[in-house]
Amino acid sequence: MAPKEDARAARKPGTKPLQSSSPKTQYLILYNFVNAVLWLTVLGRVILLVPLVGFGRVYPGVGKFCKWTQTLALLEVVHAVVGTLSRTVRLLDA
Repeated sequence: MAPKEDARAARKPGTKPLQSSSPKTQYLILYNFVNAVLWLTVLGRVILLVPLVGFGRVYPGVGKFCKWTQTLALLEVVHAVVGTLSRTVRLLDA
């Protein structure tokens, strides 16, 4: 038997060998992770500030950070235009 045949015979049916992700997939995973961390930070700040200063004064403590986090959402539009997302309707195709 050739070495490739031995490897195939030893592998369980239905399992795929591990493959490294494409750079596009790695970027999207990193982007989503950073986005999640930033929004969880906003949520954490709000949860901590409400009991300390009340609802009326939460915005000064969270507003600027929240604006920058929301600005990052512009990359969603860039992803759609460039075609980074595989299931996105191309915006510039007419």
